[in-house]
Amino acid sequence: MADDYEQEVRKELDHCRALYFILKISTSTPIYCLSIPEEFSNATGWPRREQCALLTSMNPLNSWPIRFLRMSYRSNLGRAHSIGGGWDQFVRDNSVGPGDLLVFELVDDSSLVVTIHHPEDGAVVNNPVRPTVPPVTPPSAEVLGGGHHRTEAPPTVKVSLEKPPLKKPQEVKKNHTVKTPQVSMKKPQPVKNPRPHREDIATGPKARRDRRPQFTKTMRATHMKSWKSARLDIPTSFWRAVGEEQFDGRIYSLIGPLQTVVVGSLVFAVEKQTFCYFTNGWSDFLVKNEFGLGDTLAFVKVGTAEFQVTRV
Repeated sequence: MADDYEQEVRKELDHCRALYFILKISTSTPIYCLSIPEEFSNATGWPRREQCALLTSMNPLNSWPIRFLRMSYRSNLGRAHSIGGGWDQFVRDNSVGPGDLLVFELVDDSSLVVTIHHPEDGAVVNNPVRPTVPPVTPPSAEVLGGGHHRTEAPPTVKVSLEKPPLKKPQEVKKNHTVKTPQVSMKKPQPVKNPRPHREDIATGPKARRDRRPQFTKTMRATHMKSWKSARLDIPTSFWRAVGEEQFDGRIYSLIGPLQTVVVGSLVFAVEKQTFCYFTNGWSDFLVKNEFGLGDTLAFVKVGTAEFQVTRV
């Protein structure tokens, strides 16, 4: 039934000659990253910008900003895929899950309109209807005989224009002397400069500590192997802090000083130990950013699936 429903959707879109692609969500479909099929990118050139938007309604306008990374080489993610948290926010806000059928139609160079189908019940999430609010009528005035309204006269306020009586100034008694306070003038004592404490001595502005998840790694020979066997072991303290599941087959964008490269991840578990790695694409990242043996690299997690990598 699900395949028949998808065929009906495709038939209707082809009849309208729409430029579209379909994403069917299953239990094995990674929903943390939106990939743009290569056929759609070649036919439309989309996306032509890094900052784009996904729409579910034009009137009223419901949109979610999303960033895309366009690649110049072929990969399992097509020619472009989402980076940052825009796609995750769209999935959460629209309750996208396994069994849903998402249709993406071209709007312009940076926008796609998304229709979410639920084949099991035929529901379509698009053009949401605003809730109707019953009109509120003001209370009617009491109607008297003859069709005339009875209105009460506003209360009258009396305003007094008489000036208040002025108070007479108090008379000063004769032979009354006013005592002035005596001020003692002491010679000022020289102030000795106190010895500054060690913590008061400023050696320069203190750098704010970056509280984003991060780790450092020095490149060894095991990290510089041939393309298929190249991989980077992620420190145990880091993957335990963020969660082992974050590296169980997820795709990450490593933003280097020269070029951004997409890499895969892997969790390898034995009886007493667990290891997490960056795998596919790691060797390509080292070459394109001119990192070599002995370099110490800092990895800062700047997005849901992004690391900023710099040489320390």
